[in-house]
Amino acid sequence: MEVIDEKGRFFGLINILDLAILMFIIIFVASLFLYSKYPPQLKEHRDVLFQMYFPYIPDAIGQQVFVPGTPLVATYAKDDTAVIVDVKEFILYIQDPTISSNTTGFLITINGSLEVDAEGDLLFNGNDVAAGNYHDVQVGSSYLNGKIWRVDYDHSVQQIEIKIKLTNVPENSTNITQRDIVFDTVGHPIGKVMNAGENNEQYLTISLQADLYDGDFFVSEMPVQQFAPLYFVVNDTFYRGIITEVSS
Repeated sequence: MEVIDEKGRFFGLINILDLAILMFIIIFVASLFLYSKYPPQLKEHRDVLFQMYFPYIPDAIGQQVFVPGTPLVATYAKDDTAVIVDVKEFILYIQDPTISSNTTGFLITINGSLEVDAEGDLLFNGNDVAAGNYHDVQVGSSYLNGKIWRVDYDHSVQQIEIKIKLTNVPENSTNITQRDIVFDTVGHPIGKVMNAGENNEQYLTISLQADLYDGDFFVSEMPVQQFAPLYFVVNDTFYRGIITEVSS
C-alpha cells in the first residue's frame, strides 16, 4: 500500500490537508490544556537592602567607582537590578578570618530587586546573596570582588553615650577636653567628648552617632558594647580604649 495514494489520501484514509488541519487542532487543544494545568513560572523578585564590603581597594579607585546612584551590572540575569545608595570608608578592626586586620575598605549599601529561587534564597546575577559569601561584581567598567556584609536588615542612626577606659595615652599628646571632636581612624567625625579628666584622663565619656543594625550598635563597623575595644582619634592623636558602659 502506498503511503499517499493517487487521490492524495494518507494510507488511503484521510486527505493530507485534512490531516494537517486535524493535527493543528489537536496540538492547539493540548497546548491550552497544558498551559492551564502548568502555567509558565515567572521569576519572583523582591526589593532588598543589602551591603557589600570591598577590602584592599585603593582610595582613588574606591572614591571613583563607588558613587551613590551607580548601578551594579547584571550581565546574566537582566531582570535583577541593584543600585548603590550609600558608601562608607573605614578601617576594619573586627576579627574576620577572611580579611587581614587593620584593612581599609569600602562598605557600600545597595538597593536591589533580587530574584527569589525555589528555596527562598536571594540571587543577584545568579549568585547567592547571603552574608559571608564573596562575589565578583561589575560596577561601571570595573570588576571587583566583595563580601556580602548584611542582607535585609533593620537600620537606624541613634545618638548614644559611652564611657571608655583608655588603654593608651601617647606621650606629648594634647589633653582631651570637654567638647573635643572625636573622629574615626579615617578622619570621619563620629562624636564629641562630654566628660574628660577622670583618674588622670584614663576615662572619657563620649557622645557618639551610632548605626543601629538589628538591635546592635556600631561605629565605623566597630561593635559598640560593654568590654568591646574602640579605636578613635582626638586632636590628631590615635587612642585605644575599652568600653565600660553604653547608654542610649
